[in-house]
Amino acid sequence: MKKVTIVIPVYRGLEETQECIYSLYNSLPDWVSIIVINDCSPEVKLSDWLRLEEKKGYFKLYENEENLGFVKTVNKGINLSYPNDVLLLNSDVEVPDSNWLERIRDSAYSVKNIASITPFSNNATICSFPDFCQDNKLAFKCNVNEIDEVFSSLKNIKSLIEIPTGVGFCMYITRVAIDKVGLFDAKTFGKGYGEENDWCQRAIKLGLKNYHLTNVFVYHKGGVSFAEECNPRKQYAQQLLSKIHPNYQLDVANFIKKDPGFLIRRTALLNLLRNVNRIKVLTLSHGMGGGVKQHVNELVEFFTKEALFFHLEPDGNKIIFSSSELEEEYIFNLDDHNELNLLSSLLVYIKIDSVHIHHILNVPYKLLSLIYRLGCRIDLTVHDFFLINGNPTLTDASGQYLGELNEAEFNNSIIYKQCNELITKCERIIFPSNDTFCRFTKYIKIPESKVIVSYHPDMIDSPEYQCKDILKSSRKSKVLVLGALSKAKGADILERVATTDELEYHLLGYSYRTLKNVITHGAYDERDVVNLIDEINPDIIWFPALWPETYSYTLSIALRTNKTIVAPKIGAFPERLSKRGNKIIYDIDLSDKAIAKILASKPSMTSETYCEVDSSFYKFNYLSFPKIKDSLIDIDVSIFSDLNLNRNNYNYKEKLIIYLWRIKNNSFFSCFFKLIPFSLQRYIKRKLTKKALHDLK
Repeated sequence: MKKVTIVIPVYRGLEETQECIYSLYNSLPDWVSIIVINDCSPEVKLSDWLRLEEKKGYFKLYENEENLGFVKTVNKGINLSYPNDVLLLNSDVEVPDSNWLERIRDSAYSVKNIASITPFSNNATICSFPDFCQDNKLAFKCNVNEIDEVFSSLKNIKSLIEIPTGVGFCMYITRVAIDKVGLFDAKTFGKGYGEENDWCQRAIKLGLKNYHLTNVFVYHKGGVSFAEECNPRKQYAQQLLSKIHPNYQLDVANFIKKDPGFLIRRTALLNLLRNVNRIKVLTLSHGMGGGVKQHVNELVEFFTKEALFFHLEPDGNKIIFSSSELEEEYIFNLDDHNELNLLSSLLVYIKIDSVHIHHILNVPYKLLSLIYRLGCRIDLTVHDFFLINGNPTLTDASGQYLGELNEAEFNNSIIYKQCNELITKCERIIFPSNDTFCRFTKYIKIPESKVIVSYHPDMIDSPEYQCKDILKSSRKSKVLVLGALSKAKGADILERVATTDELEYHLLGYSYRTLKNVITHGAYDERDVVNLIDEINPDIIWFPALWPETYSYTLSIALRTNKTIVAPKIGAFPERLSKRGNKIIYDIDLSDKAIAKILASKPSMTSETYCEVDSSFYKFNYLSFPKIKDSLIDIDVSIFSDLNLNRNNYNYKEKLIIYLWRIKNNSFFSCFFKLIPFSLQRYIKRKLTKKALHDLK
């Protein structure tokens, strides 16, 4: 075996270059030397640092008197490396602190006629991980050492995969191949991009082969040297390559289609998941979006450093397994006993520490049974009242709150029986408000030791914002309603109250049907909501809900403003507004005229006393449980090779409902939709999807 010289061309990026060179110091054997070539960098600090660092003796620095461009600089490094093999390394690459280079060199001498070898990286086109041909972040926030350790420990895999081209960010080239193929084509490929593809194609035509090495991983930031001009360079390089090597594009396309590294990537991904040193939480919900989805998303964001979240959601007779840190979704057929066992094995293999159930609507009992058998802790958040008798809002067909239920309305229901089993299995039952807890426990008995009452974490350390002052003028006072309005959330009452001429009514969101006398602004991104409220410039934010809201994320938005808030005396509204001075709380059974009069009146400055909630729960106690111990079960990870993937965000039914929704809101077609009874519209919508419409937009 020949000695190896690492060639690092440098042009821009002080921090990236430092990280690259520092990462080499602790991982190189004595048969390796490093050459750094400064291609007349415009960054003075970078050049100064290189000169100072060279004095430590770890690398030899060469400086081009004028900018030669990437390709000529690489060729210079190859010539300076004679007679050694060469590892071309971009200055934005970080290598692991391991025997990574030994593994690469050993593979270079394991078969005959090798031209080049490229390892796995996050940003390496056909050698990318975890997602093929994509620019990935480091998976699951792991560092390069943790990911390389997984790849280095893979067993029973093919370590070398023949590829149509190497990838130049970290490409090992044998001296034999250099002598046979020659240097990179600087005349044709100028300052960079496409030169390594051309070289590899020339090598193939001379009987040599390029390989992807599957037991090494390095980190590649990408695009540092060329920055803004990289895309035009790439496009031009593709045109040149197609002209010089007409077979190249087809060869790459065929390789991508076959994807021979798929199983290796999946095996590494699952092993990495298993080894991630973060709490692993599996959420289960109905897959219909709304406040449940928003809460799950905020938990993911709130605990992004401490926990890794996975999600299970039903989709007909299938269950979708996903993660916010995974591009892929895995689909399991619930009617297939083998696939259910496969899902169970997957959850055991990746060592789920906790299951957090958010909703069981549309969730088959067989899936709940599978979760119970996992043996890990289970939490439940009560987002609505579905678990009492299957009626989430406890309202009738017109959206009116039913009030107290009699025993016959809940005691014999299947949902009620499943609920009691669920309560038994769970270690904590989390209620987002005292009202929800009191209303729920009228019908369901829960041991006091399991009860947690805590507002969602969206208000923790949440900054208040002052909306723009309302200009005093002759204009009408504006009333703003936020969110997606169903009958239970007050769509109909908003339209009835909006008939008054005294006030101007706005809906920032949308309704289940078109509302008269209401200016509807459509769905919004919460990141833009402050600016949108400023543009509308309301005097009052009103919540016309008819059911006992358990929390209300739209109320959280209102609470962060300086606007007067008007809400009914039901559910979480009076409780969450108790310490708010600028508010009006009205009785739920008031007439439309009485509500309109209240909206035109001055706010109350009174405050009420309610039971305190556990404000520290999410900040300090939500993840306060030990990680699960390693399973004694030895699972062959190859059983997961046939997991079904779903890369499409919307199925054909969801695409259809989006199309119908857009037509309905078109001014020309909306009149035709008014002829269709609402009950039929709702039936069609529910047949097509159970998701909330704003989650499909």
